[in-house]
Amino acid sequence: MLTNNQLRGQFGEQVAEDLLKMAGFVKGVDFEYNKAQASTSTRPDFAIFLPDKTRINVECKVSISKPPKGRRNR
Repeated sequence: MLTNNQLRGQFGEQVAEDLLKMAGFVKGVDFEYNKAQASTSTRPDFAIFLPDKTRINVECKVSISKPPKGRRNR
């Protein structure tokens, strides 16, 4: 799975959405997923809305080029 860029991206987005929900964020109220912005052609993975109406655009990336060292198959 981690060698496929598309699957890795979907995995990262799912983990991010799960974390937001676990933190008490409500989809459509506190954050939105993959929605085009009115002022530009970019499409962030998530936009998080703070209480003061500040919008934070988030891109989810999972980059694993090599398996982490420390564990060896025996």
